[in-house]
Amino acid sequence: SVSRPLLQTFKDGAVALGTKAFFTPHMYIYDGRRAGCQMDSERCLNQCTNNGRYCATNPEAALDSGVTGADVVGESLRRICIWRNYGEDGIGKKWWDYTTEFMYRCANPLNPGFFASQDCIADAMTHAGVNKKIVDSCMSDSGGLEGDVANSALANELAEQSVSGVVRTPAFFVNQAPVLGSLSYSTVFKAICSGYAAG
Repeated sequence: SVSRPLLQTFKDGAVALGTKAFFTPHMYIYDGRRAGCQMDSERCLNQCTNNGRYCATNPEAALDSGVTGADVVGESLRRICIWRNYGEDGIGKKWWDYTTEFMYRCANPLNPGFFASQDCIADAMTHAGVNKKIVDSCMSDSGGLEGDVANSALANELAEQSVSGVVRTPAFFVNQAPVLGSLSYSTVFKAICSGYAAG
């Protein structure tokens, strides 16, 4: 994915900026109800959770194998919950650690079988110092991923997309303005630094 290099490298920048910057990651999902996935589950196959409410595009474009859109929604909810529990400081070192560990251990494009593996996810959490029980509880308490049930965390992500005016993904906003150009460490870091007053 286009965001992979940035997610693998930007932790150092986030930690270095410390309290001089405040990060809030958002996960891109789409509204399955608006896309008709609740009415026609065959059309959306395994791309959605919560009976077609929350969906994501299949990253491999293979609807019958590999990582599914529903897997992506599940991982998105997990990262939302990790941020809620470890990112209140606006830096989220453990969120960055988990994201890096997950990509290294579970999101290898050459071996997609680990993406939704609970063992792999637990291992990534352990290496990042994230308490799996706390994250699992957050995921469940927000509404979970099963049944025709609203999930407050995922519903909030849909609302944030609308408010922010996200028109393409991945996107990085600095002071509510989108960063244009490549999402590289240097481009994003320069955009953040240019947002500070002189001196």
